[in-house]
Amino acid sequence: MKQSNATQQAVVEHTVAERLSTASDDHAAYIGLDVHKASISVAIAEAGRKAPAFRGEIPNEPQAIDKLVRQLSQRFVG
Repeated sequence: MKQSNATQQAVVEHTVAERLSTASDDHAAYIGLDVHKASISVAIAEAGRKAPAFRGEIPNEPQAIDKLVRQLSQRFVG
C-alpha cells in the first residue's frame, strides 16, 4: 500500500522533530569558533534553542585555547 504525500510529510516532520529533541537532550551547548590566524571568535548556543551569544575573542595560541576548553568543560560538564 502506498502512503499519501501528506502521510509521508507527517512522518518526515515527526522524525526531524524527534532528532532535534534528542540532540538538545544530548548536548548542553553548541560552541561556534570562527578561527583566524591571530584570533578565534567564540559563540555559544545553549540547549533549548536559545539564540547564540557572542562570547568574545581569544588569541589563537595553545594556552588560550586550553583555557577556553577548561572553562567550557567546567561550565557544561565535559
